[in-house]
Amino acid sequence: MFHDTSRPWEIEIALDELASLVLSPCRKLDHAGEGWTMRRGNSGRRKWLRASLALGAATLLGFTAAGCQSGGIWDDIKNRDFRFRDLVNNQDPLTVLETDSNGDARARAMRKLKEPLQNGGSQEQQDKVMRMLTEGATTDNRAVCRLAAVDALKRMRDPRATPALIQAYYNATSFQLAVANTIRVEAVTALGTKNAPDAVALLVRAATDPGIEANAPVQPAAFLRDKNKPSPDSDVDKALARDIRLAAIRSLAEIRSPMATAALIPLLDEKDVAIRDRAYEALVAITGKKDMPAEPKAWEEALKK
Repeated sequence: MFHDTSRPWEIEIALDELASLVLSPCRKLDHAGEGWTMRRGNSGRRKWLRASLALGAATLLGFTAAGCQSGGIWDDIKNRDFRFRDLVNNQDPLTVLETDSNGDARARAMRKLKEPLQNGGSQEQQDKVMRMLTEGATTDNRAVCRLAAVDALKRMRDPRATPALIQAYYNATSFQLAVANTIRVEAVTALGTKNAPDAVALLVRAATDPGIEANAPVQPAAFLRDKNKPSPDSDVDKALARDIRLAAIRSLAEIRSPMATAALIPLLDEKDVAIRDRAYEALVAITGKKDMPAEPKAWEEALKK
C-alpha cells in the first residue's frame, strides 16, 4: 500500500500538469503503432505518464484517508468546481464553513463534518457547529445546503439538533413544492434518530396529515392535540405528502415511542397499501406484538390491557 506523503507538492505539480494536458485544446493524442502518445513528442508522453501516476497516487491517498464513504473523494471529483489540487489540499470542514461562501463547498463540508464534543473538540467549537448547521438547515437559500445541513444534524447527538430539524421541516416552504417535499422527507427521516417528545409530536403530525400552512410557526407537543390541521388540496400535493407520511411512519418505527401508537392505529384502515403496511410495521416495532392482525379494533383492544 502507498504511504509516502512526505512530498505532496510533487503530486500537486503533477496533477496540475495532468489537468493542463487533459484540458488544453492544443494538445491532442495520436495513435501510432506503439499506442496512444502526445503529439508533441516524447516529452509530452513522459509528462502524461508522470501526471497519470501522480493522479493514481493521489486517488489512493484520498481513499486511504477518507474511505469509500459518502462525502468522499468521488463526491469531490464529480463536483462542478472540482480542482485537481483539492485532492491533496482538503481543508477542515469547519474552516470551509467559516471562510467559503460557495454552496457546493459548504454542502460537502457539512456532510464531512464531525461533532466536536464527540471527537475531542471544545464546547466553543460545538456551539459554532450547531449554529452553522441550524442556519444552514433553516435559512440557507440553496437547497443543496439545507439538505446537507439536515444530514449533518441527523448525526449530531446535541439536543439542539431536534428543534433545528423541526424548524427545517417548516421552513422548507420557502422552496418550490417538489424541493420543499424533499427537504421535509429528509427532515422527518433525520428526526427518526431523535427520541424526544417534540420529535415524536412532529412525526405523528407528518404521518397522519403533513399538510402545513406557509411559514407555519413551530408548535411542538401541541401537534398531538391539534384537530384543525390543514390538508393538501391537490392531487399533486397528496402524492408528495405520501412521501412525507411514509418517511414519518418509518421514523416512528425507529424511535419506538408509545406516544405514537394512538395515531398509528387508524392508519391500518388507509386505502394506501404502503401506508397500511408501514403503520403495521411501526406498531409491531413499538409494542413487540408480532402476532397481532392488521386490524384497528384488535390493536385498540390489545393496547387497553
